[in-house]
Amino acid sequence: MAMEVIKAITSKRLQVQEDISVLSFDNLKFLSIFEPDLTTIDQLAFEIGEKVAELLMRLINKEESKNEQMFLADQLIVRQSFQQYMKIF
Repeated sequence: MAMEVIKAITSKRLQVQEDISVLSFDNLKFLSIFEPDLTTIDQLAFEIGEKVAELLMRLINKEESKNEQMFLADQLIVRQSFQQYMKIF
């Protein structure tokens, strides 16, 4: 989807980063072949998989489970498609 957004931006003769920032989600490795490099949020899929496996093992072993929320860290990876603006008051 992010690549379609970039195509739409450039079709209007605007520039990614200079005029509009684009951020993606999931940090898909194959996107590194496109220009500009996309800024992305990495969900740390391996850690998510570990937690899911732990929960699944609890279910398989018929261990007591409770309804709980888990929060896993994500990471913002800033690349070429994002321009950080700083406002000074």
